[in-house]
Order: sequence, then C-alpha cells, then structure tokens
Amino acid sequence: MQGLLIGLAIALLVGATALARPPLTKGVYSGVITVGRGAAGITLGMTRAQVIARLGRPFADNGREMDYIRLPPRYPSRGLFVIYLAKGRVHMVQTDGRPNSGWRLSDGNRIFDRGGFARLIHRYGRRLKLMRTEDGERYYQITSSLKGLTVWTDFWVWPLNSKGMVEGVDILFPPNVQGSRAGA
Repeated sequence: MQGLLIGLAIALLVGATALARPPLTKGVYSGVITVGRGAAGITLGMTRAQVIARLGRPFADNGREMDYIRLPPRYPSRGLFVIYLAKGRVHMVQTDGRPNSGWRLSDGNRIFDRGGFARLIHRYGRRLKLMRTEDGERYYQITSSLKGLTVWTDFWVWPLNSKGMVEGVDILFPPNVQGSRAGA
C-alpha cells in the first residue's frame, strides 16, 4: 500500500512539473522590429526566462542560441528569428524574412518587401552608415543606445538584390559592450 502511495505521489509531482513547463513556441514568423531595441517583443538585455515567458520555449536551444523558426523539410526558407544570449541575457536578435512575411519596422515599413530599403533610407537618411564585412559584403548600420549602452542595428542588403528589399536585420550590442548590464 505504501508503495502505491509513493508511486501516486511521484506521478502527481511529475504531472504538475510537466504542466508548469512553458509551452513550446508556435514560432515567430512576423512582428515589429524596433531599431536599437529588439524585435517581436524581445529587447536586448532581457533574461532567458523573460524571453521564454514572452515567446514560449524555442524550437532549438543550445544555451547560447534560441531558434524560434521551424524549417520543415521540403519547405522553402521561412526566414529566421534567432535570439543570442551572453551571460544569460539577450545580446543579439537576428531576423530575416521573405516578402509579405509581415515583418515591419516600428514606423510601419515592411522592409523585406519591394521598396523597403528605399523607405529605410528615406526614414533614417545619414544615420545609415555603409559598412563592409572582411570579405566585402555590404550592410548598413545605425548606432544608437539602450540603457546607456551602444547598440548596432545592421540591415543586410546583398548586391544581387534588385528589388530594393532588406534581406536581414541584426540588432546587437557590439562585441566590446557588456550587454549583461543592460537588464540590471
């Protein structure tokens, strides 16, 4: 009888623990991108627990990267939405989307649609600085600050893109900034 009671108690404990676990995400395939802050309600400096409370458990999580897009086999790329952590806090938010994906800047610019890059230039003008990677790839950067820390928002436009669309956006603390302070 005592063994039965212990077994029942363990079953109830396991069931309660399973119910307390946050649900698996439905995925983040669109949302608002806020220059110098984050995207889809996630802000640089948030804790891992805050991200999960907002978006649910990611499809993949290795402790440093949280992937919120599921790419089924034989399905064309649906873009990406990845959150990178450093010292348990959001250090970078990375997203890209296909045309008509629903991603937009906080001013309404659907940057992944035709003409999105021209609208970005019109809105931010000289704040957009042309940058190049070591291998010559072009991107445009806006430098701002969040809670006294420098933030870069990088807009990727590949040379083969003739439709005037942005291909990807990274919002991050530069490598020399201690992003773990941002949430404190």
